[in-house]
Amino acid sequence: MTGLANLARYWPVPTERDHKYTRGVVCMATGSEHYPGAALIGCEAAARCGVGMVRYLGPEAVARMVIARTPEVVPAVGRAQAFVAGSGWEGPGRLEAVRACMTETSPGALLVADAGALGPALARANSDGFSARLVLTPHAGEAAALLDGWGRGRIEASPREATETLAERTGATVILKGYTTWIAAPGEDTLAVTSPTTRLATAGTGDALAGITGALLALNHAQIAQGLEHGDRRTLLAVCEAAVTLHAHAAALAAGEGHAPILASDIAQVIPDLFARLSSKVNT
Repeated sequence: MTGLANLARYWPVPTERDHKYTRGVVCMATGSEHYPGAALIGCEAAARCGVGMVRYLGPEAVARMVIARTPEVVPAVGRAQAFVAGSGWEGPGRLEAVRACMTETSPGALLVADAGALGPALARANSDGFSARLVLTPHAGEAAALLDGWGRGRIEASPREATETLAERTGATVILKGYTTWIAAPGEDTLAVTSPTTRLATAGTGDALAGITGALLALNHAQIAQGLEHGDRRTLLAVCEAAVTLHAHAAALAAGEGHAPILASDIAQVIPDLFARLSSKVNT
């Protein structure tokens, strides 16, 4: 299945029977007072993917900024099918609060760990058996910090091997970000998505990817959970591939034919247009 066909499969139009809760809920535990942009970018990207609801869990000052930018976001704790943590964090201490919220309100939820949550998530995953529901989204530098004996240069020279090694060591699903992004999980075929644009090499685009990934995981949670019950992560991997494809093609659409410079926030703005173009291709 091609990347765009896979994206179309896991980015469906709502049916007449759907409502906001059947469309999935993603909780964004991102941003900080020093780095609020991570929350703003990620929350808007998640919301524009068509998920039923985006919740925000974070500092009150950041929550006010998120709501001012995307008023549809709900700054309240509650049930969610996917959580996104770590983007824009100033320290690792918030993961305990996120995991407590997941345990209390959302047993069975998936966690996308980005940036500041990567190390703490791994420490907890191996101790409480959470790794099957954990998605890690490092870039090469962050992956080097997680892989003993690997430097950034080795990871950039052998990204597939690095992704597979990190997945095997941790038991998690790994999205190693780059111009070609690699996606791996223990016991499953490794996937790769090459971006149609080089304009993703700018600050904040990883925050957008984290939000998009969380949104698509929430949208497809029932299918993913069914597979995980039988130790099968193929649907989880396919949804991660769809998220990376959406992110890359939205960036290319924002850059245009002239490959103009983009901001990370431009990615969210063009997501509805990308959906319309994708639907047109699929239906012709």
